[in-house]
Amino acid sequence: MYMAKKIAARGSMSDSVRKALKANPKKSPKEIKALLEGQKVHVSMSLIQKLKYGRKTTSRKSAVKKVSKADRIRDVIAPDQSIRTRDVIATLKKQKVKVSAAQVSYVRKHMTNKPSVGTNGHTTSDVLIATKQFASSIGGLANLQSAIDGLRKLGLN
Repeated sequence: MYMAKKIAARGSMSDSVRKALKANPKKSPKEIKALLEGQKVHVSMSLIQKLKYGRKTTSRKSAVKKVSKADRIRDVIAPDQSIRTRDVIATLKKQKVKVSAAQVSYVRKHMTNKPSVGTNGHTTSDVLIATKQFASSIGGLANLQSAIDGLRKLGLN
């Protein structure tokens, strides 16, 4: 109990270490520990090292968006869908991006145009808007329904 009160009275140990590191950025952890012990603040070397050398977050890192390999593969494939896998790999190799044939094939397979139906089977708003425009172009919902019935008779579901 006594130690907790003493720590609370002088502030947290981490704050003491941060202040010492800010005042003496060039000093080693051993020198910081000696400096703090002179101020009667007892901290572990691991705490000092963690605060001195720990991972630093910078705003520059968060501002720079890393482009994924899949995005780079899509960028190469998009202009010419018939480009060979080895040509995609060679193009990306010139850009110093290492990809495998399996990665290129996987991205190409998943780039195909999917039907505009959501993953849960519900029709998306884009499909509904297009259907509405088509219904208007053929004369309304009654004509659309008769067209659907005609397609069903032909065996198209």
